[in-house]
Amino acid sequence: MPSAAPQPNPYSGKWWIWITVSCGSLMATIDASIVNIALPVLSDYFHTPLNTLAWVVIAYLLVITALLLVMGRLSDIRGRRNIYLLGFALFTAASALCGLANDETALVAARILQGVGAAMIFANGAAILINAFPPSERGRALGLNGTIVAIGLTIGPTVGGLLLDNLGWRSIFYINVPIGIITILLAYFTLPKETPPERHAPFDFMGGIVLAIGLLCVMAGLNLGGMVGFGNILPLFLLVGGVLLFLLFLWTELHTPDPLIELSLFRNRLFSAANIANFFSFMGLATNTLMMPFFLETVLQQRPSQAGLILTSVPLALMFVAPLSGWLSDRTRSVVVGSLGLLLSAIGLFLLGNMGATTSTIGVVLRLALVGLGNGIFQSPNNSAIMGSVPRQRLGIAAGMLATMRNLGQSTGIALTSAIYTLRLQAYAPAMQPGSGQIPTAPTMPQFIGAFHDVYLFGAGLAMVGFFVSLVRGGSLDNAPPETVSASALK
Repeated sequence: MPSAAPQPNPYSGKWWIWITVSCGSLMATIDASIVNIALPVLSDYFHTPLNTLAWVVIAYLLVITALLLVMGRLSDIRGRRNIYLLGFALFTAASALCGLANDETALVAARILQGVGAAMIFANGAAILINAFPPSERGRALGLNGTIVAIGLTIGPTVGGLLLDNLGWRSIFYINVPIGIITILLAYFTLPKETPPERHAPFDFMGGIVLAIGLLCVMAGLNLGGMVGFGNILPLFLLVGGVLLFLLFLWTELHTPDPLIELSLFRNRLFSAANIANFFSFMGLATNTLMMPFFLETVLQQRPSQAGLILTSVPLALMFVAPLSGWLSDRTRSVVVGSLGLLLSAIGLFLLGNMGATTSTIGVVLRLALVGLGNGIFQSPNNSAIMGSVPRQRLGIAAGMLATMRNLGQSTGIALTSAIYTLRLQAYAPAMQPGSGQIPTAPTMPQFIGAFHDVYLFGAGLAMVGFFVSLVRGGSLDNAPPETVSASALK
């Protein structure tokens, strides 16, 4: 009898797929840090105060937060390859529109489109890698991709500073266009066509719409409250409306057969507390993300390239300590390891807030490194606790929630930082009153330093809240089966 034809190897193109996904991860992480360091330059170019310009960052993160779970679910129905390719095309086109923007409104609109594309990319990268590699190599593939992300975070500020110094702010967006085109071609030829795993499953459109509108209301309310005061009817209406819409979202998720978020996982104290601690951690970090470029370039008179080098202190310290922290946490199973990291981060943020015009560069670097060390110590054990607290068949949901809380913390933190900075800036300006709606586009040094100090004190407080939440989360369940999770929920 003729021998059976050899079966094709389903993992034959795995490393080409890894290269494709890693190109996307690198572009997205570099883009985020490049835009942050460009904020002072954009503020001068558009003659726009910080609270308005903050929407260049907030809009991008907000859209990703609102759509990450939506795009993950849509990919199950329409196919990951299709959503990934569409996301890259949209991100690349939106990057070109960002570079063409002639005012801050057009830039924010283009950043919204960029956020939609980024959500499509982020929601599928890890899942594509998992499908491309055999089980015995998936950890290695994901770890190497994580290294690419760390490299992007590290070199992003430096690359951004060099581009800003030599080619202007538009170049930080135009650079995405050739990289995006190359990645789209790679994805088209390397990502295998697929049959969507749940192509006939229902989709929770209502949940996605309610979540997106609710988040937008909260962010707009925070931003407007910083300008006119939180006692004003409009920001109060937006904030209350956002909270009510979020409650409606929770009700919708509890009563739909195919929810975007599996709320039953939050009955597990470890899962809930670790995610909440993660949220407060990134809220605290957002203070530094928004304010430090302005301090370096306005107060210390650093060029963007110099400021970029200084800002790499945070990701470099994080990269150095995160593996050690994860190793130590695996062996001790103690909540103290990760919690201590948030305490160090809070101390670092407090020390950053006490800087002034006479602070040396090495003083800034050491303070930033302390923040990076603290977050590196916290992130690995906390992420491990989140992923280890759910059944193995829910790892994808846990990963999606991890990314959602990270982006939600960043966007909420930036909105709060912007609002508090604006209110305190008005308080330090003799001719203005908090809530007056007047914002100095070029504050004096004492005005800026006063508001800068108050904002960082608030950021340190957020990190301290995360510290206390982390302490009560308990130990890891190590991918407990469903019955273990339900048992822990009763405690």
